[in-house]
Amino acid sequence: MLAAVAVLAPNDALGALPAAVIARIQAAAEGDRVDGGSALIGGLDNAHLAASVRRQNRRHRDAALGAVVVEAIATHPSLAGEIAAAAVAAAPEARDAIVTAATRAFPGFAPAIDAATGAAQPVAPMSSTAQLIYPTPATPSTPVAAPSASTAAPAESDGMATTGGNDQGDPWEGVNRAIFAFNDTLDTYLIRPIAVAYGAIVPDGAKAAVRRFFANLNSPVILANDLLQLEGRDAATTTGRFLVNTTIGLAGLFDPASEFGLGDHPADFGQTLYVYGVGDGPYVMLPALGPSTVRDAIGFGVDGFFNPWSYFLAPYESVAITATDGITKRETLIQPIDDLRQNSIDFYAAVRSLYKQDRAVALNRGREPDSANIDVLFDNFE
Repeated sequence: MLAAVAVLAPNDALGALPAAVIARIQAAAEGDRVDGGSALIGGLDNAHLAASVRRQNRRHRDAALGAVVVEAIATHPSLAGEIAAAAVAAAPEARDAIVTAATRAFPGFAPAIDAATGAAQPVAPMSSTAQLIYPTPATPSTPVAAPSASTAAPAESDGMATTGGNDQGDPWEGVNRAIFAFNDTLDTYLIRPIAVAYGAIVPDGAKAAVRRFFANLNSPVILANDLLQLEGRDAATTTGRFLVNTTIGLAGLFDPASEFGLGDHPADFGQTLYVYGVGDGPYVMLPALGPSTVRDAIGFGVDGFFNPWSYFLAPYESVAITATDGITKRETLIQPIDDLRQNSIDFYAAVRSLYKQDRAVALNRGREPDSANIDVLFDNFE
């Protein structure tokens, strides 16, 4: 079975991939959901119904394979291109689904993934507001800190996400897992159902407008951190975006600023502390808010003081706005989170790894970190 991947994938790529990663990719490519439905398909007299079942099985297989690829890249970030290439080699007909899943989860690695998989046209990644598995309300991106040069990276495991056992980046894993279980229960029985209903009722165009509105509301926080980081060009861009989108864009419901070349970028106080050399501290799971680090949790609190709207609104109004923002972000992640939950060996570890990758890119102000330092950056937590 692994020979099928070996025939199609480049030898140097396979040589770099751990055997466990290759095995999981091959298992997902073979797809129990696809083969397991063959008896049902064969017994269907209606050709159209049989074709529909085949398409549904194929979608399930592609989603499972995409989730395996995303988890593998989160665990082995320097091998992003090789992992995607091996998955495409194992299931060439699923190339678009694999590349889309990988580049949307890891926009910073999109060039490497596109190059490795021979994508004719790069797949556009999701915006930074929709990257986190548990998006933090009131910030456009929840961005991981680079370790000091003296940090020694331990050996990397051949497996996927590990289960159990505290490590130097997650010394509070027991407590974090308990809070994660609480968050997951809250999400399953309250947040996700609301997000599903919101997604079903509100038209796509209106949902996009609402997301732009909340992003515009957060502009003062981004501006404050641009100034603290002495990023004058970014501060001017943020100011221009806010003025244009608030006026011409009708309070941010539309984004004419992007058409004028005023693009968005992540900035928060956790990022500011990182710029000034403050260490990340241990990984921490925040109740209802999701993954963070000690430094970034402090930054999240400080960003609340930078938000001028909190001074003009009653506390319950601020809470309502924050909760609504969270629901809009959660709606964009319904399928990715469902797939990750279903296909991860350890859902907690998978979320932790994805958070680290997203934070690494955001700390670099949306740019891909130096590939030579990616594994060291990740291993600060592992």
